Amino acid sequence: MAKKYCDCGNPASWLYMPGFSDGNSFVCDDCISQVDSVGCSCNWEYTIGECATIPEGIEGKDWKWVVQTANEHMSEITIDDGIWVRLDERCRPYPCAEYEYDTDGNNFDWDDEES
Repeated sequence: MAKKYCDCGNPASWLYMPGFSDGNSFVCDDCISQVDSVGCSCNWEYTIGECATIPEGIEGKDWKWVVQTANEHMSEITIDDGIWVRLDERCRPYPCAEYEYDTDGNNFDWDDEES
C-alpha cells in the first residue's frame, strides 16, 4: 500500500475523481482552496434568476461575493452579477464537486492494484 501525497509534499486528503487531470490528482487540505479564490462555479449561488438564493450568515466568514477580473479563462464578474459562494471553516470556497474528501483518514491508502 502506498500513501498518496499532494504536490507540496503533504499527505493527500482530497482526490480529483475524474482522474484525467494533467498532473497529480491528489491534493492536501492546505492546497485544495485558497481564501482569495472564487472557487468552482459548481458551488456558486445566484441572487438573481429563477433559482435565486440569498446568502445567510456573515459575509467573509460564511459566504462571499464572487468577484473576478476578466482573464483568458473567465469573463469579468462583479457584485452586480449577484453570484456568491459558501465558505468553509477556514473562510475558503469549497472545492469543486469533482473532488472526494478522505473521510476516514486513511489518506487514500489503497493497494496499488486497486488505484
